[in-house]
Amino acid sequence: MTGLSIFDIPFIIDAICENLSADDIFRCRKTSKPLHKAFLRPHWRDITVRKILTADELDTIRKHAPWIRTLTIDYPEHGVGATYDLKGTILPVLPELTLLTRIDITLDEIFNPELLFGILNVLPDSVHILEVDYEDYFDGDWKQSRVEEPWKPNKLEHICFCGADESANEDLYLIPLIKASPELQALRIPSVSSDHVDSFMEALGESCPKLRYLVLNKHKADHSWGSEATLFDHIHQPLKMLRIDLAQDRYESSIVISTLLKYSVDSLQELRLHNVDGLPDELLDKLVEKCQNLKVIYHRDNYSYQSANMMTGRGWK
Repeated sequence: MTGLSIFDIPFIIDAICENLSADDIFRCRKTSKPLHKAFLRPHWRDITVRKILTADELDTIRKHAPWIRTLTIDYPEHGVGATYDLKGTILPVLPELTLLTRIDITLDEIFNPELLFGILNVLPDSVHILEVDYEDYFDGDWKQSRVEEPWKPNKLEHICFCGADESANEDLYLIPLIKASPELQALRIPSVSSDHVDSFMEALGESCPKLRYLVLNKHKADHSWGSEATLFDHIHQPLKMLRIDLAQDRYESSIVISTLLKYSVDSLQELRLHNVDGLPDELLDKLVEKCQNLKVIYHRDNYSYQSANMMTGRGWK
């Protein structure tokens, strides 16, 4: 190979192995320890934690902390113990992850306000993405969890909560989180109860001027937002993407669409309305006509939408 010397080999292998996960690196160590020492990067960039950490494992994370970009915490079988483990072991390490850009957390049962507050309170400014997958916010002793202290402002740009339908007490965690996230650009949440939806939408409109992508849906439950989504008069940001799971009640869903007609949708490039079956054609026609910049229009039903707008290349697909 002309122009290639043996001294170039470490750089070539280093480039190939740049995105290896910690598990891959462990496999490399087992199969070829000399190769690992000679060529692979000496520090980890991505860490996945799938069990309660031992002291030695925690020390290993600390060793690589200044280089870690992504932290994935996946405790599908440990329940309450995982929550205490997060508070006792992971949280003290988070401030040391100075280059961390993303955190993904999966818990089998519990994700409570105190834990969320604890994470945000020590979150490095480098973190822009937070994704949380849970079964229920409150369980057992956590039902009365409350954070009295001010929430530390963060630099999160993307927040995704994928969880159960039952999510009372949003005033304890979700609304304070929104108010503490002025850089937020993309938000996905499964639901907000009717008792707090007005405060939530108001906080979203006032505290997140950079919001461009909004998904309001029941990720793990066969329900929908319903009349709560009519409170779009609080949202003044020029959204680029909007998704709403509509209610089974056609009257409520019609109100949602009518509210969107009042909202400035000129900036919308992608609109996804789930459960539109049975809505009047005229109402959907008006909505599509007003969204002049749409590139993607989608619905998840057997409903077949036909209108004059199909000639423009838009329409439901």
